[in-house]
Amino acid sequence: MGKRKGESRVPSGNELCAECADVACTFRELRAARGYSLHDMEALTALKRQTVSKVERALVVPRIDTVFRMAAAFGLSFEGFAGEVRQRTQRRQCGRGGRGGN
Repeated sequence: MGKRKGESRVPSGNELCAECADVACTFRELRAARGYSLHDMEALTALKRQTVSKVERALVVPRIDTVFRMAAAFGLSFEGFAGEVRQRTQRRQCGRGGRGGN
């Protein structure tokens, strides 16, 4: 199977970088918070439901235009989405007790 438009497959056995996983988690959280289905996202972004799902599950690294489309579906600019990722990542880390020491 080849890659679909809007995505780049992650090689089997390799994990996404932490930042990519944070982006995926943020998209999933934003969609849930707004009550959007994958069908809604397909209509809002002109991306296939499968592509949105794979991005949210961190199975693929989205192309930049895919990130722009998904962010726009939430009424966010790219910069606004990046801020959401930072805020949500910090909250998740605080909820886990954070990592690192003094």
